[in-house]
Amino acid sequence: MKRRIFIAITPPEKIQKQLSNYQKKFRHLNVRWTKQKNLHLTLLFIGWIEEEKIGIIKRIVKEVSQTINPFVLELKEITLGPNLSHPKMIWAIGKPNEQLIRLSKQLKEKLSQEKISFDQRHPFKVHFTLGRAKRRQYLKEKIKQRINIVFSVREIKIMESQLKKEGADYSVLESFPLKT
Repeated sequence: MKRRIFIAITPPEKIQKQLSNYQKKFRHLNVRWTKQKNLHLTLLFIGWIEEEKIGIIKRIVKEVSQTINPFVLELKEITLGPNLSHPKMIWAIGKPNEQLIRLSKQLKEKLSQEKISFDQRHPFKVHFTLGRAKRRQYLKEKIKQRINIVFSVREIKIMESQLKKEGADYSVLESFPLKT
């Protein structure tokens, strides 16, 4: 059996609530909003993978997590993504810091060494998807709002995505604390 897997950072509930409050400002848009509990930053999207390889992924994420110190993540703007000329999503974006870049790079290197494939179509961007346009439409309204959301990252998670008619639902397979 295959499962749809990704590696992510989930913000504390307080931060999820703040992000959810920004969604309310744009409720008039024809967008399918990300549920508050599903808000996350994808470090690496692995996709459909055989059940027996999940153990390897867990080992790698555990090893890498122990080499990275906890760090602060800053979100600075609500904007459209991924392509401004044909936007399909509303994002809360931030800038990657040294720890986050190192974390992403190490995960990619170790997974590649183990011949575990992952999505490499898009460059890594620090973003939380707040909503997606419905029915393959583009968003026509310009959105650009400054925000200042800061939180501490102390763990990374392997998550499973289950696709449903009303949108994806995410569950945590395992959490791995960063270096203490």
